[in-house]
Amino acid sequence: MSFCSQCGTSLNEIARFCPSCGAAATAPPPQAPAQPAASPPGGEKVLTMLPQAKKMKMMGLFDSYTIVFTAERALFARLSGDVLKDVVKKSQEQSKAEGKGVFARVGAQMKAFFNASQRYLEMTPAAILAEDKNNFALPHASVSSLKIKRRLEAGDEDGPGDPYLELEWEASSGKYKFRVDMEEKDALEILNRFYGGKIRR
Repeated sequence: MSFCSQCGTSLNEIARFCPSCGAAATAPPPQAPAQPAASPPGGEKVLTMLPQAKKMKMMGLFDSYTIVFTAERALFARLSGDVLKDVVKKSQEQSKAEGKGVFARVGAQMKAFFNASQRYLEMTPAAILAEDKNNFALPHASVSSLKIKRRLEAGDEDGPGDPYLELEWEASSGKYKFRVDMEEKDALEILNRFYGGKIRR
């Protein structure tokens, strides 16, 4: 229902003039179309990770990586010297702000260094990839197989070396081999979640 803008008399929907004062009836302003509810923020999210991964180089050298998983892909994040320096620096600043003593600060730095991979759980995939020029992503759909082999480090007079897992992704873009120093059961639980039937042993 609308009303006369001059005298306030109620008007029916088809009235062109007010029956009381004769003023021209004005059409009510059109209602704005209902806006759809804003969709909740979404996007790709970090789900879990494999820390302590190593990409072997020549002469027994290696680069340290963390393999971060989203529902769509695996992100290979290199723990470069610059990244680790930044982690330690932030730990120092936090310890200082909390008023910790010298020994407590050293302990906090060592813990931050050891747990450097944990911060990836709070980062976006885009930020992870942008952190180092060597970081890259491997879409799960592009992987044809993931070969997993249990290996032992070379031993010495004290006995056999420590066990580790050798992982080799075969994808449309090439092959990617890494070693992971963590419990086999824990690693397989994560890898089965994303690759399942693509795993070869």
